[in-house]
Amino acid sequence: MFKLSRGHRTSHGIGAFMAWALTWTPVIPAVAVTPHHKIPPPCTRSHEVQPICGVQGPEDIELTPDGKDLVISELPPDFTHPASSDGLLLVDLANDRVKPLPIVSEPEIAWGDPNCTAPPAQLGSHGIHLSKRSDGRTELLVVNHAERESIEAFELRSGSGGYRAIWHGCVSHPTGLLNDVAATGDGGFIATVTIEKALLSRKDVVDVLVSGADTGYLVEWHPGTALRRLANSEAPGNNGIQLSIDGRFIYFAAWTKKQIRRYDRQAQRVTQIVDVPFYPDNLSVRGDGMLIAAGLDELDSWKACAKAHSPFCETGFTVMTLNPLTLATQLLYKGKPGILTSTSVAVQVDNTLYVGAGKGDRLLKINLGGRATRSRAVWRSNSAGYPAVNRAVVPSTPDVDPARTPVIRGSSALP
Repeated sequence: MFKLSRGHRTSHGIGAFMAWALTWTPVIPAVAVTPHHKIPPPCTRSHEVQPICGVQGPEDIELTPDGKDLVISELPPDFTHPASSDGLLLVDLANDRVKPLPIVSEPEIAWGDPNCTAPPAQLGSHGIHLSKRSDGRTELLVVNHAERESIEAFELRSGSGGYRAIWHGCVSHPTGLLNDVAATGDGGFIATVTIEKALLSRKDVVDVLVSGADTGYLVEWHPGTALRRLANSEAPGNNGIQLSIDGRFIYFAAWTKKQIRRYDRQAQRVTQIVDVPFYPDNLSVRGDGMLIAAGLDELDSWKACAKAHSPFCETGFTVMTLNPLTLATQLLYKGKPGILTSTSVAVQVDNTLYVGAGKGDRLLKINLGGRATRSRAVWRSNSAGYPAVNRAVVPSTPDVDPARTPVIRGSSALP
């Protein structure tokens, strides 16, 4: 059970950026520090954990509409120069084989800014989001750092040769470092910005990021409009994001404050904050309506590892569910130090948990045993039953009532 406090107006994969920026030593509260390896452990099964290798920085994960593949982003080690030419990957759930997601270009009006007429030569992918547009097509939004800071819009199509991504457009945000994105259903999106690029030249930039001070914000875009900043959306390290299907609520991670926040688009402010015992990165949607948050347990050992330029860091991680109706939380999995580096995302498919990271050569396939859940839910939109703003403490509850849950836009909701 974790504290739920009132939201208030204040004066945002951060992991890979932090590793790149660690030429300075941040001030982080002292915690127990675990050692770090200089090389990754063997890519072999251990108890319930099976590594899936052949990837580079699998920062975010989405389940395809047919439930047969995972779409994986590959975050560049320095954010701007991709480690491979793939950009996006597919993992076949039947055999765990990894292959590139083919990308072709077909520019199309209303999928982005009219001035964006071609895809980047290379894709430096970060946060991704898969959803169904109002015209019935499946949209894959990708945060990109290579060549330009942008949200790239693809259509995901399936044919006799498997899936491919059709590039249709983009929207740039040159002044801010984008992190994650969620579609609004009408061709638009809401995205998190971790920090303004003007701050990256500061020698104390890492100190600022880990201090818990507000460094980022939310932005919104719709076809025919300009990208705009959402009022009162400032937070410490804005990171993973999801959106209720009725469009009212935004759920996002305030990474360096160890919080998940809910932003009410009608009230134009954060109305509720959930404190969690780890640093939440990306948010995914489980089939029963639960949100899943994953992230690092502490920063000291991870910081020491990154500063030493070690390819593998032993920092432990936590995966937790969040009820989007009550904001109650429940532990789903606790990852011990030494099995994954820079944990950033977890996606549950039936009784299997797939955990990705913003750094490293693997994601994890974890057998949850009796903790299985439905892989698909019956979605019903109902604005009634949202929790009161001033609710102080919410008990932990394992289940969501789909009839009363604010439906979250995501791959699990695709029919």
